[in-house]
Amino acid sequence: MTQQGNQPSWVYILFIVISLVILVDYLIPGQEHTAAIERVKTEVQNHSSASGESHNSYRLYTQEIDFSVSDEFARNAKKGEEVHYELSVLFQEVNAYSLSETNNSETYSLRQFSGLIFPLFAIAAMILGMRNKGKYGILFFIVQALVIGNLAFLFG
Repeated sequence: MTQQGNQPSWVYILFIVISLVILVDYLIPGQEHTAAIERVKTEVQNHSSASGESHNSYRLYTQEIDFSVSDEFARNAKKGEEVHYELSVLFQEVNAYSLSETNNSETYSLRQFSGLIFPLFAIAAMILGMRNKGKYGILFFIVQALVIGNLAFLFG
């Protein structure tokens, strides 16, 4: 393989393959599960900025699993109700969830970003990096570091 600026082509291809694996894990249907809700926990997230603002995040707990949910879902979820959720095949991340009495399925926004939006961006960036023969090297290094961080997030 040819040298592309400071990185050989195989490095770009490796990160394309990693991003494709993350994308496919998000897109293919996963294992469906049903569990009783034990509780929904509200956590206040404080920002260390001059504005000092904060926001709430919500986590749903069952006997088998806990995962982040939207504020609207958290408001509607009641203890003892059943929640349906779909786990991705490879990373065992919750791709979608819904209350058993409604068929309105939701996906947590961080999962959408981690599993769909960012991998598409990373693939496009790596293809651009291969075509531009090493231009914008720091940008591609940052994208590669973010792909590794995303992978660590998914495994963690």
